[in-house]
Amino acid sequence: RLTSTEWTRREGNGDDIIQVLQLTTEDLNTLKVHEKLAMSASSTHIKLDAAFVTDTSLAANAIHAVLDCSAIRAHQYGEDLVAPRLLAFDVAFTNDTLPRLHFVFRMTEVINISSIVVEEMYMVNTTNPGADEPTVQVTNATVISSANSDSVSVVVSHSDTLRAQALTSLYTSPENTKLRFRQGFADMNGNVQPVDEAVLNVTLFSDDAQRPELIYFDVNMNAETIQLVFTETMNFDLFNSSEVVLVDSQNESSFKELRLSESTSTLDVDFDRIELRLITTDVIALKKNEICIQQN
Repeated sequence: RLTSTEWTRREGNGDDIIQVLQLTTEDLNTLKVHEKLAMSASSTHIKLDAAFVTDTSLAANAIHAVLDCSAIRAHQYGEDLVAPRLLAFDVAFTNDTLPRLHFVFRMTEVINISSIVVEEMYMVNTTNPGADEPTVQVTNATVISSANSDSVSVVVSHSDTLRAQALTSLYTSPENTKLRFRQGFADMNGNVQPVDEAVLNVTLFSDDAQRPELIYFDVNMNAETIQLVFTETMNFDLFNSSEVVLVDSQNESSFKELRLSESTSTLDVDFDRIELRLITTDVIALKKNEICIQQN
């Protein structure tokens, strides 16, 4: 049922009087959501209630209602040939244990969500990125929206989020948060968003406000190494190994502990994990105090 109310009177051929109803964006999008409604002349019919309009007589005679069984087919039908446009996009971090980037896209019209190719999305920090500018291509993401709409939510995978977080000049503020598409979205009639217009500044940026957590750690006493894995990309330049304490039990009243030496060296760093080489004195102390002699 239409909500549009803006009418324009237009002279027709002969004695015909044409009344043109300008559809609102809301009505247009409602029509476009229904893939089998108003997609062609054969799928475009109209019903009218008797209270729709009256004639100009003193009696103000109401029209004959156009009911379900006699719905009138469109006399002329003009196909939608206008490509959709990306109006804005918002970015936030999810509150999951493993945080992920959450995008919300707002379009000029309803788009077909099956036309979204997440692998054609690129996170960039400038509208004209050069070869040396940081860029992260989305390799895995989930379209949260389940129906065609002019607003679509996409959640990027944790691994892609880690890659973006590793670039400190990318997606840390509204100024360096932009998005590029190599393939535009399509509307319900197959009109595709122009790729050269598919780079946009973020509209609403919500920074990562969630504190990282240690998920698990591995100890290899033969190789004399320890690896720590966190929930997100970490700034290991500020890592202080002396803040790592190994204990032999979760029972705080009776555990034995060893604080790692500051001279512990870093073997490898990869986004959310760091591998350390234990120094000889720490290895000896661990064995002497029977810490890390078995998994429990």
